[in-house]
Amino acid sequence: IEILFLERFIQLAKPGGWIAIIIPDGILANSNSHYVREFISKKTKVEAIISLPRDAFKSVGTSAKTSILFLQKYKDQEKEQNNYPVFLASVESLDEKNFNLVKDNYKNYYNKTMSNKNLVQITTDENGQEIVMVRVDKTLKELMEEKPASRWDTGYWHPKFGLGDFTKFEIKPLNDFIEHITYGQVGRREFVKKTPDTKRYLAAKNFIPTGIDWTLKENYIKIGGWNDPERSKPKIDDVLLIGVGVATTGRVAIVHKIEDDFNFGQDVKLIRLNKKRINPYYVCLFLKS
Repeated sequence: IEILFLERFIQLAKPGGWIAIIIPDGILANSNSHYVREFISKKTKVEAIISLPRDAFKSVGTSAKTSILFLQKYKDQEKEQNNYPVFLASVESLDEKNFNLVKDNYKNYYNKTMSNKNLVQITTDENGQEIVMVRVDKTLKELMEEKPASRWDTGYWHPKFGLGDFTKFEIKPLNDFIEHITYGQVGRREFVKKTPDTKRYLAAKNFIPTGIDWTLKENYIKIGGWNDPERSKPKIDDVLLIGVGVATTGRVAIVHKIEDDFNFGQDVKLIRLNKKRINPYYVCLFLKS
């Protein structure tokens, strides 16, 4: 419905007229809304995007993240542009003082009296907590070209995240953090009945996007037997993933506890990391995405 409202507002505005609308941040951020941002950029100049705090509309029962989008409809025959700065701002609370700070900064920007030193600024309170962020150094062209499908949400461009310039980060291969990598037993499987000297055997089908599915048919192998090689016995914080077959993406799990000893087949890969150098839970999430 918000997309329809946006389209209708642009239709109704006179050439050169102004539009202000509060919309969920999904329209500004989600890749499947890229076509909406393209439509807006062809019909209007994106003047400002003000990010509101998450609790802005809690009184009506929603915690959706929202922003105020300010647009100016192109005049007849006016050419589409994109190499102009967009006024981006965020407020941490619905406070008149905060909005006045944004308004004063916008006046300086609009009247072209803003110093180049103040194109990116963060204002804090007496306790050092951020209350307002303003930046006017990003053009619509840069916002539109951000991969994979443009980003207009102010939070994404907050200076503290340093996004949009990954060149300043040192890139290291995952292999630099791996202490042990292997796969499960190869060859024939010898399943036995459950006894005190057996353990659970997991196959690729046990691994789903949410982790390990223990509810499937239980297969058991003899402890220390052919199907239980020492190299693939999992330890706490080992990362397990499916490395072959169809639909492997996201089928990654982390061993966070070992209540029942187990081992697994050759389709499952094990990565043991240097936990002093990298968080295994981060790696698990990284591999899931």
